[in-house]
This record gives sequence, structure tokens and C-alpha cells, in this order.
Amino acid sequence: MRALPSLLLLLSAAAAAGPDEANRMRPDHAPTPYTAEQIREACGEGRTDAFRLEKAGEKPWTYTIKFLKGDREAAEVESLNTADDGTVVSRSKDRQMWVDFQTHASFPELDTKITEEAIEVPAGKFDCWLYTVQKRDAGATVRMWFAKKLPGPPVKMTTEEKGKVVFTMTLKEHKDGAKPEEEKAPAEKDKEKAGG
Repeated sequence: MRALPSLLLLLSAAAAAGPDEANRMRPDHAPTPYTAEQIREACGEGRTDAFRLEKAGEKPWTYTIKFLKGDREAAEVESLNTADDGTVVSRSKDRQMWVDFQTHASFPELDTKITEEAIEVPAGKFDCWLYTVQKRDAGATVRMWFAKKLPGPPVKMTTEEKGKVVFTMTLKEHKDGAKPEEEKAPAEKDKEKAGG
């Protein structure tokens, strides 16, 4: 019977497992949800994420990020802001380091609470790590839902000021990209070379 309490402790610890402790970018920061390598593996050529953005006092718009090509260090990324009527407001292309994507989710541990929560957004249902970050200098609380099986940007993000949500970003659509070349099985590579 002594094994039962030990088993329960083990199960509760597993259920509360958060991001890997090795993901810390600084000793005083909480672990990030993903490593730069995990983000790279999930963001192959063609991956596209479209987000609905809503900001207090402004008309909603769509922000789309598309990964055009990448290597072990960085990716060429296209960003597009589109009005609800389809008008392209802005478009840009730049090269971003994979480690910079990881850095975007690195926050001081004292200001960060990490919990688990399932969430449903227009792009689907996701089991997430919810990062609740107190931005003390701005007097804001930022919540980011990072899907455990979809490394990259959060599937949802909100900013709250004085108890009121002033910004929301929600994943509308997601399209997977190609697998990085070194991950493809030899049979897949041979098939591509043969043209089908």
C-alpha cells in the first residue's frame, strides 16, 4: 500500500509537467516553451499562420506570417497585414534567427506564471502552456497560450490593462510547412528527386 502515495505523487508531477528546464535562456528567466531547434523543425518552408488581431480603438485586421526558406541558423519570413476587406496594409520580408524566436518567449521568472490549459481557437483545439506575464513597467498582464505540439508563435495572446483586455491575437488558420531536409526519410528524398 505504500507504493500508492508514491505513484500518486509521480502521476501528479507528470500531469503538472511544464516546459523543459533546459529551455531557460537566462538563469533568472522562466523556461521558454520551445527551443530554437524545435521552432526550426516546426517551421519548414511554406508554414503559414494567420492571426486575427484586435486592438482597443482600432479596426480588427489579419496578420499573416509565412516561412519562405530557412537554414540551421535563420529563416526568411514574409509578414503581411491585411484589412478585413482584403486590402494589403503592409508587407515585408526579412531574415530572422531561430534563437530570436525563442527569445520572444523568455520572461523574468518572478513575473511569469506557467500553467496548462486546453484552448479552442478558429484554427483548432490545442493543449497549451499558458504563460501569464506581469509587465510591471507598463502596468499590464500578458497571457500567451503556446500549443505544446505546435512550436512557434502562441495560438492566442491577450494584453490586459487595469482589468480590461486591450489587445487580442488569435490563430485563425495554420498550414504546415515542409519538413527540414535532414528529417526526411531516404525514401521521401528519392521520391522527390524522381519527381513524384
